[in-house]
Amino acid sequence: MSVTIRPAQTADIEAMMAAERSAAELFRPLPQWAFIADDAIMSAAQHAALIAEESEWLAQDGAAVAGFIVVRRHGDEWHIAELSVAAEHQRRGIGRQLIVAVADCASRQGVRQLTLTTFRNVPWNAPYYRRLGFETIPTVELSARLRAQMASEAEHGLPLGSRCAMKFTLL
Repeated sequence: MSVTIRPAQTADIEAMMAAERSAAELFRPLPQWAFIADDAIMSAAQHAALIAEESEWLAQDGAAVAGFIVVRRHGDEWHIAELSVAAEHQRRGIGRQLIVAVADCASRQGVRQLTLTTFRNVPWNAPYYRRLGFETIPTVELSARLRAQMASEAEHGLPLGSRCAMKFTLL
């Protein structure tokens, strides 16, 4: 079946929440990060607000929601706040397709780069994004916004040394 990338709609919220929960389960076998499998996911209200802002896209595989991506817009930079692909849909290029769709949309709007924060050593995190062309941003080069994002993540139990910020230059 072919995957379709499209803007998310309110009717998709429950399925996107299930996809995020499924993706989080992949952390369970990693002792250091197993708590993520039981951690809170985005609420229905958060999804609804993102949909209203036109900041959320989903990957649809037939009738199933295979995954989704969320961006936060900061002028000429978009931050990928969430990328989740349901466990049963992983390793099929769906995450890449979601990123390409967002990058295409961002480029058409004059956005110069995409950023994200992620785990340095989880195989489907920083190593994956590197394969897609993202570059790690050295700590000394972090913008105030990315510094604040990483500090917030640390406050929520994700040690700074375990995380990194990355960028993908569009223009």
